[in-house]
Amino acid sequence: MVRLVASLGTSPGGIAESFSYIANTYKTVPSEVVVVATSSPKVDRAYNALLEIFSKCVRPRFGTVSIERVNISSDDIYSSEDLWELMEKVKGKIGRGDFVDVTGGRKVMSIALALAAMRAGARVITTVIPQEEYSRVQALLEKGYSDPCELLSKQSRTIELYLE
Repeated sequence: MVRLVASLGTSPGGIAESFSYIANTYKTVPSEVVVVATSSPKVDRAYNALLEIFSKCVRPRFGTVSIERVNISSDDIYSSEDLWELMEKVKGKIGRGDFVDVTGGRKVMSIALALAAMRAGARVITTVIPQEEYSRVQALLEKGYSDPCELLSKQSRTIELYLE
């Protein structure tokens, strides 16, 4: 069982794009996605959009995937206590052979997840979304969208970070 653990910011598409990258490149479909997020209304909106993306855009192609949200209690990492909370909450969620997507969320979250991935023997990936595409997605999230697949970027590319 391969798991994708991903940090989420205010744009939901990167996680689905990383998921597709894993499925297409490694010919294995992650059975679970663990979404690591801060507590913020904009992140909540992105998470709800992500659930719609998986329901309407990912499931028809790859089947049903379990999605778990791991929240830290703050809207950012402000202290070593916040960082410790994050590390404790992801402990045991990342294993050898899993994938950790550090695209979304706060920088410190990404660093912490990358370090946890290194310790566990997981692969670290990030999906690069051009700024124009990010702005387009943010505008759709603000004004509304009819099809959640519109929130996916057609210009993104996922890269692997080799950390040892």
